[in-house]
Amino acid sequence: MMGLTEQFLSFILSFFFGIFIYIIFKYNKKYLYDKNIIKRFLFATIFFVDIVLLYFLLMKNINGGVINLYFIMFVLLGIVYKKYVKKATRK
Repeated sequence: MMGLTEQFLSFILSFFFGIFIYIIFKYNKKYLYDKNIIKRFLFATIFFVDIVLLYFLLMKNINGGVINLYFIMFVLLGIVYKKYVKKATRK
């Protein structure tokens, strides 16, 4: 069972990892949507495998690699925050 500190750190990491995913995706968009389907498939596969492995590695260092649905929701919340909330506050 995870302690409260581990859970809190996992939530914070997941939220900031969602922001990180959005930024990395934004800068690699031209490669992910390349016209050559083979290059697009290879780059997308490598990109997503690297992102998932990095997330699991970070979570392993914090809480032993336990992934809950709540942590995935915080990753998505970080992506939504970076995409919509930050843009709305700049106007």
